[in-house]
Amino acid sequence: MATLTSEIDCSRHTTREINQAIKRAAADGVPEIHLANPTARHSLAVAVMQPIEIVFDGPVGWFCGGMCDGPRIVVNGSCGWSLGENLMSGRIEVHGNAGSSAAATMRGGRVFIAGDTGARAGISMKGGTLVVGGSVGYMSGFMMQKGTMIVCGDAADGIGDSMYEGTVYVGGQVASLGADCIEAEMGADDRELLAGELGPHGIDADRSWKKLIAGRKLWNFSRHEYDAWRGAL
Repeated sequence: MATLTSEIDCSRHTTREINQAIKRAAADGVPEIHLANPTARHSLAVAVMQPIEIVFDGPVGWFCGGMCDGPRIVVNGSCGWSLGENLMSGRIEVHGNAGSSAAATMRGGRVFIAGDTGARAGISMKGGTLVVGGSVGYMSGFMMQKGTMIVCGDAADGIGDSMYEGTVYVGGQVASLGADCIEAEMGADDRELLAGELGPHGIDADRSWKKLIAGRKLWNFSRHEYDAWRGAL
């Protein structure tokens, strides 16, 4: 078993031992834990259910911070697929790039990625806030159900495809909107929200934002409106 401590060298322990040590530290009220040499290992800091600050000094692999409820996770490096999958509450910050499906199905909390993400960032979001300092890949925001996604850079094809609720803000170019995703008018409250979310990261919110929401054509299916569905799809 990994020794309970505020500092862990990941190269000396298995993934299971690392995760057990994190959870034991959180249960014992340790406020902060630093993990060196994560070497892009998968499934680190998953299912942490108590408040604790977890700092990875280096890149992490797939599913980091998945199914968590309460911790603050900082990654001083890049990360693989599915960062913060099903995050319930807490905060995750990545000071690098992220792979595909970042913040997939997140239900609450906040995920910040300083760089770019791969495809399907924020897929099926059910709440919370995802902030991407760079650009997002293909079909990001797919089937979004609730929450807020802020993309400071560009969005690849299919942004917001089949979204039901929630809001996507894009500060750069949009390659193409997904099915039933439409652009809405920006208001003063939107600009206030963006300034509040981006200011703490030193990101200038003064840019030509596009506000994207659901067109609601796909909310209810009726065989009498098949042509509308076929057009949206």
